[in-house]
Amino acid sequence: MGEQLHPTPYAEVNAVLHDFLASIQTVPGHERGNKQMNMALWAVQGLLALVFLLVGGMKAFLPLTTVKKTMRSLHDVPAALVRCIGVSELLGAIGLIVPTVTGIQPWLTVAAAVGLVVVMTSAAVFHASRREFPNIGTNVVLVLLAAFVVLGRWKLAPL
Repeated sequence: MGEQLHPTPYAEVNAVLHDFLASIQTVPGHERGNKQMNMALWAVQGLLALVFLLVGGMKAFLPLTTVKKTMRSLHDVPAALVRCIGVSELLGAIGLIVPTVTGIQPWLTVAAAVGLVVVMTSAAVFHASRREFPNIGTNVVLVLLAAFVVLGRWKLAPL
C-alpha cells in the first residue's frame, strides 16, 4: 500500500533537474577549468537562445508588415523565406537548451549550434551582397558565439 507503481510528475521533474545539475558539474577526473568552461558555455547558450527566440519568434509569428518595418533588410525577401528563417532560428534556440537539460540526445545541442552558424553565415553573405555592411557585425558576433558553442560542446566540455 505504501509503494507507488508509477512515478509522480514531481519525481519526473526532480529527475530532470537532477540530470541538469549533474550535466553542469565537472566531469570526474577533469580539472577545474572544465567546470569554468561549462559555465561559460551555458551562459553563451542561454544568451544565444534568448536572441534567437526573440528574433526567430518575430520572423515566424508576427505579421510580415510589422517584421519588414522592424527589419528593413527583409523588405523584398519572400514571405515564405522570412517564415522559414524564423522557424530555423526558433528550432536552433530550442536545440541549444532542451536536449542538454532533458538529457535526450544532447548531441543535438552541437547540431543546433552548427545550424545557427550556417543561418548567420548565410545572413552575412546576404547582407554583403546587398552592401548592407553595418548589418554584418551582428551576424559575425552571433556566428562566433555559436561556433564557440560548437567547439566547446564538441571538444572542450562535451556533454
